[in-house]
Amino acid sequence: MGLSQTRDLPCRRAGREIALIEVWKSSALLPMIEESGNPNLDKKASLERDKQEPYLIVEVGSGDSPFLLQTSEDYRERFRKNPSVRYIGVDRDEAELRYGKNLVERKDDKIDLDLDKTGRVHYVNSKGELLPFAANSISELILKNVISDKDISPRKKIGMIHEAARVLKPGGVMKIIEQYIPRFARAHDVGDYLDTVLRGTFEPVRSYETTGIFDERETDRLMMTPSKSVKHDSFILRFRKKAANLDPPG
Repeated sequence: MGLSQTRDLPCRRAGREIALIEVWKSSALLPMIEESGNPNLDKKASLERDKQEPYLIVEVGSGDSPFLLQTSEDYRERFRKNPSVRYIGVDRDEAELRYGKNLVERKDDKIDLDLDKTGRVHYVNSKGELLPFAANSISELILKNVISDKDISPRKKIGMIHEAARVLKPGGVMKIIEQYIPRFARAHDVGDYLDTVLRGTFEPVRSYETTGIFDERETDRLMMTPSKSVKHDSFILRFRKKAANLDPPG
């Protein structure tokens, strides 16, 4: 099955910015294509798309449980209706990335998200501490159950947060969601890092109603509802990148 090319995303590789062509009509993972554009694209259609700047939501460590699976129906409906919103799941484990993709696309009695048909849900096999996106290009960055993941070293977690500071636009939001081992996340070394080093780069956000592009109150409630895997003391933290700080911490 062929790939359908829709729009360029800001991207970098090996220290330089390149164009990441959004492609998603096949079972293949979103490839990193070093091209500046596609001359075969209809110019008029391309100009129409460029009128509205894309709102990019990147989930680092999306793996086998992407953020989209736990969003409310209202969130998903707003996603479907807003052509500017794009979701990109990023994970270093290609097998888990494929598994998560298949869950989002699965259609049975339990799940029918119907989001893949939008052409705005993508997946990239990449390291979270070396994201393939240009500086100041992402609107939201999600770290879900990453800080508490004992298989990820503190150094790599710190690298991921540095990358969040780099790729988020001024005013962009970093969202930290901890459901499985929230106590470990709170006690982890990275917690101290968040409290100190990032104070000059991010500021806490407490109004979840207007933090991102959608009202996430119902999504938050669903994600924090206790279950066999979700602990009663789970939490969601939001931080906004300060507009005056255009560069990540050194």
